[in-house]
Amino acid sequence: MKKILGLTVIALVLISPVVASNSEDFGVGINLSDTSVVVNDEVRFVASVSGDVDVDSYRWEFGDGDTAYGESVSHRYDDTGRYEVELRVKSESGKKRYAEADIRVTEFSSSVV
Repeated sequence: MKKILGLTVIALVLISPVVASNSEDFGVGINLSDTSVVVNDEVRFVASVSGDVDVDSYRWEFGDGDTAYGESVSHRYDDTGRYEVELRVKSESGKKRYAEADIRVTEFSSSVV
């Protein structure tokens, strides 16, 4: 305490706690059951996340206009062609990472029975 002009002054010092920031350095990848499938075959997609992160959401875009949500999803393609699949992963703190994979859809199986 200190007296200034007959007044008692009390100094307050506010200390903010130091919070260690979590850099959330993480990566994502796509594991899929096959990269070449026949029309209407079910393809299984599984997100692969590396690093120390709490995931908030997984969003899949299959390249044909369809989307799905979740760590592991399945999808069927109605038409032949080459499709680019995109996975978007968002952490609980809002950081985003992306991964892409190509898949080829044919009318007939190329394997010989």
